Amino acid sequence: MIRFPLRPQNLLLLLTLPACIPDLPAEKAELSPEGTAAGQCADGADNDEDGIYDCEDSDCAAAPDCLADPAPPEGLVVAIDPAAPVDDVDLACVIVTEAVDPNGDVVAYTYAWTVDGEDAGLDRDTVSAGLTSGGETWTCTVTPTDGTLTGTPASASVTIQGENAAPSAPVVAITPAAPTDDDAMTCEVVTESVDPDGDVVTYTYAWTVDGADAGVSAASIDAARTRVGETWTCSVTARDGVATGEAGTASVSVAAAPTCGDGSVTHTASGVDFVTVCAQTFEMGCTAGMEPCESDETLHTVTLTNDYYVGRTEVTQGQFRAVMGYNPSDFGTCGDDCPVEQVSWHESAAYASAVSNAAGLASCYTCTGSGASVTCDTAGNPYTCEGYRLLTEAEWEAAARCGTDLTYAGSNTIGDVAWYDGNAGGGTHAVAGKLPNACGIYDMSGHVWEWNGDWYAAYGGSTTDPAGSLSGARHVLRGGGWHGGPSDARVARHLGTEPADRFDDLGFRLARTAR
Repeated sequence: MIRFPLRPQNLLLLLTLPACIPDLPAEKAELSPEGTAAGQCADGADNDEDGIYDCEDSDCAAAPDCLADPAPPEGLVVAIDPAAPVDDVDLACVIVTEAVDPNGDVVAYTYAWTVDGEDAGLDRDTVSAGLTSGGETWTCTVTPTDGTLTGTPASASVTIQGENAAPSAPVVAITPAAPTDDDAMTCEVVTESVDPDGDVVTYTYAWTVDGADAGVSAASIDAARTRVGETWTCSVTARDGVATGEAGTASVSVAAAPTCGDGSVTHTASGVDFVTVCAQTFEMGCTAGMEPCESDETLHTVTLTNDYYVGRTEVTQGQFRAVMGYNPSDFGTCGDDCPVEQVSWHESAAYASAVSNAAGLASCYTCTGSGASVTCDTAGNPYTCEGYRLLTEAEWEAAARCGTDLTYAGSNTIGDVAWYDGNAGGGTHAVAGKLPNACGIYDMSGHVWEWNGDWYAAYGGSTTDPAGSLSGARHVLRGGGWHGGPSDARVARHLGTEPADRFDDLGFRLARTAR
């Protein structure tokens, strides 16, 4: 043993040693004896004689390691997912709010489950579906611990429902119902699925084409995916999170998109059906076989650079009244399907503007006033105007001819295609009562004269997209009427009358530049 001489400097060293060496964490309750580790008390005494040098000893109580009272973790909140389980789903005990340890210790958790108050013998956070049965009440208890102290347990309970019932099949539809190869298609749930258990239902989509998987799980199909003649089927399946119901299905066949000049109805606006007439170069005016020709029907070449939409029939009384709120016709008793007549050029232009407005398109006319008192002016170039309008004279004749050189619109025999003084019986008839021309357009010869957009003038010479004179006293009339003769019904015949005039054999049809 080495003995130190009891010198004054050594005595001073012993007197200045600290009471306890505070190297242990604040939460450490026990201090090491024998002076072999940090935390030994100054005199090495076990003051409370429990065999442990700790914070209960009077000479250790003031040590820094003894100043913080240890505390357990608290504040734990738990829940069971799902909150309304059925007997074929797993249960999961989830911590909603973590326990907090006041001393900053790491918190661990232990799990225990009971079923109807009895220990289930499970010490994990999940219960497999095979262990549960309908009517049972399962409780999960989670206990937090910081390794030394245990906090207040938190519990959650659920009652197991009976067997889950699958949702019913939804009713679905594909729009458009008659798609062309230019159309995108969308599968829509028309009638929602019903879940007997009141669960939230979600849908999945699947498409087949001609019975084969199309590899599409979205609700819509782009037009580029479809081909003429294909049959597309959409299946929509409902799921309630557990069970999958029967699928609802709908099928459509893809047709060829209508092309200009084929007579197909390409679109409808305010109840008016339109066909598309192709851009073209044609001979306009009185051709051989139409004699006697008038002096203002000089044959000349015209080029139209835009496809354009043409009303399949003259605007009817029903269509006019639905948009304008009144019916000016003399033959009102003829019915809604008869052509509107006794309309001025201004009223015809106002109707076109109203149809444009209803479709969200810029108007081709500026109009003031209303009803029979309305006045309108052309707003600009008819070929570049966005909205609906009256036909230009060149458009009217190209549509009436439809690539043929026939005397009347669709035939060389007037009675096939026209109501005129030889067969009309003194008045108008329902539209489309005679044969259409090759473009699918009715009554362009006979029935009622039709207002055009142009000011009247004699024409001649080759021209492109003609719009007539910029001003004038009379607007062009085309097509002949029910009390006119065969000469007036020729496709080359053109007359003019003042824009405020109204006659019982004068109506109009709509057009629009195709875009």
